[in-house]
This record gives sequence, C-alpha cells and structure tokens, in this order.
Amino acid sequence: MQWRRLHNLRLSSKKCRQRKSQKNENSRDPIAGVFRIGDCAANTAANDNFRNRSETVNLNCISAVLTPCFSAGHNVGLLGQPGVGKTEFVRSFVATLRASQIRPELAEPGDDDKPVRFISVATTTKEAVDVSGCPAIQDGVTVWNPPAWVPRGNEAAVVFLDEFPQADIPTQLAFQKLIDRDLDGCDVSPRAVFVIAGNRIEDNAGANEIPQHLRNRFSWFTVECDAAQWCEWAQSHGVPQIVVEFIRSRPEMLNRFDAASDALSYATPRSVTRFGGKLGGMTNESVIDALAAADCGAEWAAEFRQFRQLYAQMPDIDVVLQNPTTHPLPSDLGILLAFSSSLVAAAKADKSRSKAVVTVIDRMFDAGAQEVAAKTMRDVVASDPAIFASAEGVKLFAKIGPMMRV
Repeated sequence: MQWRRLHNLRLSSKKCRQRKSQKNENSRDPIAGVFRIGDCAANTAANDNFRNRSETVNLNCISAVLTPCFSAGHNVGLLGQPGVGKTEFVRSFVATLRASQIRPELAEPGDDDKPVRFISVATTTKEAVDVSGCPAIQDGVTVWNPPAWVPRGNEAAVVFLDEFPQADIPTQLAFQKLIDRDLDGCDVSPRAVFVIAGNRIEDNAGANEIPQHLRNRFSWFTVECDAAQWCEWAQSHGVPQIVVEFIRSRPEMLNRFDAASDALSYATPRSVTRFGGKLGGMTNESVIDALAAADCGAEWAAEFRQFRQLYAQMPDIDVVLQNPTTHPLPSDLGILLAFSSSLVAAAKADKSRSKAVVTVIDRMFDAGAQEVAAKTMRDVVASDPAIFASAEGVKLFAKIGPMMRV
C-alpha cells in the first residue's frame, strides 16, 4: 500500500503549503488592498453560526424541501442528533421518486417509469484514495479508476454520504472533487444529487468541522424528531401497537437523547423501533423489561412497564364502538389517553364508524374529561373532516368547539 501512503503524503504536503500561504495572506497589510481573512474568534463565530442557524425541520416536512432541491439538482445537508431517522427517511423518500423528477430538463424517454438509484456511502470507512480511485499505468501514463458506485452518464441518482461530518478532512475534500464532478477518469452524471447526513458538533458523536467552502455547496437543514409523524410511520411498518400507543400518549419518550450523558442505552426513534421489532407477541414481563432497558434505557423501560399495566385495563375499542352509548368508559387519565389514541386510529381506519366515535367523545366530555375529549375530536377531524357536516358532529362542536379554539 505504498502508493496509498504517498497519496496521503501529497495531500498532507499540499495542506501544509495552503496553510502557510493562508498565514502569509493574513499577515499582509490590509491597506495594500488585501483583505484580512480574520482571527480565530471570527472563525469560531462562523462555525457557531453554521451549527445553530441552519433551517430546522422535522421529518414530516423534509419531503417538501427535498423535492425542489432534487428537481433543481441541488445538494442537501442534513444534520441532527443520533438516531433521529435521517438515513431511513431519505432512503424511503428516494424510493418514491422517478428518474424524471431529478433535473427534469435532462430526462430521457422512459424516465417516468424508472426508479432513482439510491447510493449509500459510509464516509467514515473511506480514505481520500477510496474516492479518487486506484491508480493504474496505461501506455506509460498514470490513470485513475474511480469506484464502481459513482453514477455515470445521465443516470438519475441520489448519493447519500452518511456520517460525513465524522469523516476526516482529507476524505471530505476528496469527496468535494466528486461533488464538483471533477473526478479523474470519470464523467460523473449531471443528474447525481449529493446528500450529506451526520451529527452536530454538540452531539458529542465525533463530528469534525466541515470546511467553509464545502458547506457552501449544500442547502442545510437541521432535523428534529416528531412523535406524531413517527407514530404514523410506525403503524405502517409493523411496530407493535402498544409501542405506538405508548409514544402517542407520552410523545416525550420517543427521544431521550442527551449529549452530556454517558448512558449506553437511550430512546431515539431508531432505538424505539428496534425494541418494537423484538417485542412481537412476547408475554414474559421480565424479558420485556430487560429488552426495553437494553435498547432505550432503564427509565424508559420503567415508564413502558407502567403503561403496559394501564393498557391492559383499556377496553377493547371494537366492543366499545359496537355499543357506543352504553359501554363503560375508562376514568383513569393514563388509560383515557391511550383510549383516545385508539379512538383516533379506529376513525382513521374505518370512516363508517365516525358516528360511533363522535358519540363516545361526547360521553367523555359529559363525564368530565373535557380536555381529552377536545384533543380526541381535534385529531379525529384531522383524519375525517366530513365529521363537521354530520348531525352528531355539529351537536358536539357546539359544546367542544370553544375548547378546541384555545
């Protein structure tokens, strides 16, 4: 691997020359027409500005900002805490795209039916030469053989550069040549869109500063958790209903990340989903507690155990909706909140049961659970606006409407 060491040595030498040159530029007299680049304090302020002022979005609206970026062929940077779901979301979103949606002015016949290739690159496992490719001698001249995954020709592709801030600076700069389509020995597709994803400096996840000139090649967004969006996704991806209902009733339990903590296990969308995948039809309470603590932490496991006890006392939602005027309703607030989530899910799954759902909400209101009834009605209407026009809905809104407007 002597050629690899020589290549890295060339990069290091070049960086030293650049730093020396920059130092000389900084020391020149500004009156002579050369602008002073700035001191350490100014550079630190610029880094803080980059970390703290990128646009903040949650996952349920990222698709709205990715669509125009991909259409224009612009690169995107996504920053966020570990486990928030950046990788899985982009992968799922790209699976919904057609090739004609990436720079449509360059689309070819048949692109409306052609998928967009998703290329995930673990940047922390790469060195600079892994991006530029291996050298070879052809006719006495050194040529480079870029990686096979690089999109060529007019291919529509999204290149996902995972954990990019954690990669060392020479590797980041090597990827810059790929992003600029200046890779030796390869014509990089003009319809390749690059997405950087990684953690922030303050997350204590080993992130490095990204050079200023490289940042300027991307549109930056900071990604946050959204419990309601995760619950919707989880229901369609096989996460056990009891886990979904737990997060619905305790949304703060979806994300317990603390950059200052030394805990091995803590709750994030990723770890909660992983725990749900183990749960299945398991009934051994001790094993469930151990698995919950292993994935999401001891505090989370204790809260989930308490919720399971309440959930076991919740009446069967199907039986309640078959007898909406007479079936006993829960009175405990914890059980009532879980019951509320089940009502909303039932209304969304089968709109023919909306009348029965409204009747139950009306009874909840009359029984003294006005705030829970108002929340339930708001969520039900969001999934079935036609309830506004029903006779039962009009009657209930006369009572509950003022609370919903607060």
